[in-house]
Amino acid sequence: MENARIKAAVLWESVKAPVLADDSGLCVDSLNGGPGLYSARYGGGISQENKNRLLLEEVHSVLVRTPDSGGKNPRSCRFVCAMVLMLAPCRFFAVQETLEGALVETLEDARGGQGFGYDPVFIPQGYKNTLAELDPEEKNRISHRGRAAYALDKIIPLLYDNLV
Repeated sequence: MENARIKAAVLWESVKAPVLADDSGLCVDSLNGGPGLYSARYGGGISQENKNRLLLEEVHSVLVRTPDSGGKNPRSCRFVCAMVLMLAPCRFFAVQETLEGALVETLEDARGGQGFGYDPVFIPQGYKNTLAELDPEEKNRISHRGRAAYALDKIIPLLYDNLV
């Protein structure tokens, strides 16, 4: 949330007008919430395919060392999106949404061409397809970013009604 607020503040300073900023990341339970805030920089300057490989290898390594998952899905994770609408430096509205899911087991299980980033290795809860296999309309409907934008969309008319 703090990164989204910082981004919004920098944008607001640049344009001196209302701005929208977000920060998103993939949080994997077996990696103690990582890569999270560092999702884009995870693995350094390697390709996204190698980031996906590294992520799955690290999860596998944790699962080998601690095979008892206590009945939980050992590959459980979520995409998190914090979104900030900044009207002025001291007046902003923030929302945070998630998309719960699980990672595929191996890079060979990655599939789909509709998404980017970690989408080919992420299976949303209640689905059999990866996020990268979903059509854009469905992905936007369930995604962390789509849900955050929808939540802010509910706030904006209330702001307008109070300003006029």
